[in-house]
Amino acid sequence: MAVTVATAALGLLAAAPAAEAALFFHSPSGNIGCGISRHGARCDIADHTWRAPPKPASCHLDWGYGLTVGRHGAASFFCASDSVLHLGRKLGYGQKVRRGRFKCASRTDGVRCANTRNHHGFKLSREHANRF
Repeated sequence: MAVTVATAALGLLAAAPAAEAALFFHSPSGNIGCGISRHGARCDIADHTWRAPPKPASCHLDWGYGLTVGRHGAASFFCASDSVLHLGRKLGYGQKVRRGRFKCASRTDGVRCANTRNHHGFKLSREHANRF
């Protein structure tokens, strides 16, 4: 299981020009918070029962509380000192948001985000942190 350390996870979202700025949202329960831009998608989770892979030696910040997917490659856990929890609006169950090639959907069983060009992404819930 490969693990990527993405220390600029929010930078991935904030790099877009103002007209294409990141959109932040959270699940109806408030347990999952996400950001999506034309450069990627990231979701953080407050309470969960799954275990993240071991923290890489190169990570000197917080680890294992969410997933991210960028323009290239598979989704990954990330190393960061920030959070996207409790930002933006509530995205109701069944609703979707899109920025460029990235799409996220709020579902009763978690949040799913994907790069629609290469079909890599993740599904995050209290019970699972699945990468595809």
